[in-house]
Amino acid sequence: MKTEEFEKRLKAIKDDLDLVSQTAEVLALKLKRLTTNLYEVLEVLLKASNLGDPSLFRREGSIPSKELPTVTQKVKPTTTEPPKVTATARPQSQVSKSPASQAATAATGMTPTVISAITMRIEDFIHLVETTTNSQEVALRLSSLRDALIELYPKGFHPAFHEMNRWVNELRKKDELTADMKRDLLEKLYDWKERLTTV
Repeated sequence: MKTEEFEKRLKAIKDDLDLVSQTAEVLALKLKRLTTNLYEVLEVLLKASNLGDPSLFRREGSIPSKELPTVTQKVKPTTTEPPKVTATARPQSQVSKSPASQAATAATGMTPTVISAITMRIEDFIHLVETTTNSQEVALRLSSLRDALIELYPKGFHPAFHEMNRWVNELRKKDELTADMKRDLLEKLYDWKERLTTV
């Protein structure tokens, strides 16, 4: 095996290991964020349904099983207004509730939950791009974002994923994220968010 080919293979192995390491970090962050979001949703549900005292709810622990409603337990309808969305809650993407839209949503798998998850991940990445100039970090995170979106996206392939791949390759060639690159990437991110969440 030639030295050049050997070095090429070593670099490929190193790149793969770096990607695995980065993916593990992203997964840990996502699991932490998912846990926080689940706790927030559970707290809102408890308040809205009057099934339990929200003061018993602790982020560090869990709600005792006796506090959770069982499948056979009936929920009493309340006349209170729906819970207000706090500043920490993420807004739902605009989805029409017409029968035609609901049929399209069911047919494509683009549920409000999927749309919200895609939107949240892209918005989190937008925040990263706005706050860093490290093109290598952005390339790794964009690659992880693309992989996560591919798993979330119910329609299969989307051209945005190929575009993300091109950006990852370009960013890997750079040492720093210039102001022009940052502007162009942010523009693309908003475009991808719109295209990937349109039913």
